Parts: sequence; C-alpha cells; structure tokens
Amino acid sequence: MWKRLPLTRIGLGRTRVRLEYVLIPHIPASSSTRNSIKKHNFEAPHHDLGLHLETTTQLLTPGTLDPDALTFTCWPKRDEHCLVGFLAGTINPGIHKGLEQNFKGTLIGLCPRFFELPDLKEVIRKFDRKDTTLVVTAALTIVHEMQHVLMTTGKGRVCYDHKYDAEECKKLDEKEKTTNAQNMALFALDVTAHPERGCLSPKEGCCWC
Repeated sequence: MWKRLPLTRIGLGRTRVRLEYVLIPHIPASSSTRNSIKKHNFEAPHHDLGLHLETTTQLLTPGTLDPDALTFTCWPKRDEHCLVGFLAGTINPGIHKGLEQNFKGTLIGLCPRFFELPDLKEVIRKFDRKDTTLVVTAALTIVHEMQHVLMTTGKGRVCYDHKYDAEECKKLDEKEKTTNAQNMALFALDVTAHPERGCLSPKEGCCWC
C-alpha cells in the first residue's frame, strides 16, 4: 500500500540526488534479473491495465470479485485506509486478516485524495527544472500499486513496501531495491521524463534491451 507523505525530498542542500541512482539500472544485477524486472514489473502491468480492468461504484462483495480481473473501487473518505493517509491500496486474493474477509479477486482501492493529485506533465516539468522535491502523481501511484498485484507480476516478482521516501529508497540493498514498489515507480517516473536513462548503455538506443 502507498501512504502519502509530505513532499518527498530527492536532494539535500545543494546536492541533488539523481533518481537513476536511487533505482534499478545502476545496481549490480544479472541479465536474468533485469529481464525479469522488465517483463514482470513493467510490461505485465502495462498489459493488464489495458485488458483486465473492472470498475464499480457499487458496494463490493469480496467473495464475488472476478478472479481473472483487476477491480478498481473508490473508497470513501471515512474508509479506514483513507483516514490514516493512504492514497491507494492493493488487496490480493485470499483471506484478509484485518478485514476478516476472503477476497476472490484482486482489488485496488483509491481514496478521494488520489483524484486531487497533480498531472504527470506538471510533475515532469518540476523534475526538469531540477526541483529538489518529488510530488506524488496518480500515474506514479498506479505504477506503485501494480507492483503489489500478484496476478500481474507473478509470485517471484511481486514487490513490497520496504521504503517510500526517495532518499531511503536509495539506501536499500540490491535485493530490497529490486523488490521495493516505490523504486519501480520512481524508475518509471525518471525514464518518462528522460527516456535515455532507461537504457543500459547509450549505444543500445532502447530501454531495458
């Protein structure tokens, strides 16, 4: 789940942390690991967001969710997730101990503040101006949540919430970086703003080849 924090700093004083060093491409990782991340954490979410969506404004019954679909719902302000500051949350199929219910399918809940987030283009403009703060966007939040969706990433590539803050993401060890949902989301933001940073080398001319 994604908990919104105050503007997350990506720089200290006059030294700005370049996001690509916070993220994936520059850590020691085998070719198979990089290919697995590309397939399961980026290509699979892109595919599933286009083909397996269901939306509802009706009261959801966890036991009737489609096991082959990704269901989005809008949580009200009074929902316990929203009350503690979440923007969105993912619930995979199975017994949810906190809610004491059995979810048949995958659910992503969105809190009202999700729909008040700034446009991605606005954030990229701030990013290009070398702003020292990172603003959360709806797109960043969705990429983050999709890393938790078991049916999309598969058991071997599902990600967790080790850290949220960009500075803390930078400090994670190699294994944690490649299994942290926020690292994936920040990488996606970085290469959206600067596609060349997603390439393993300038000669390749493509990202994650």
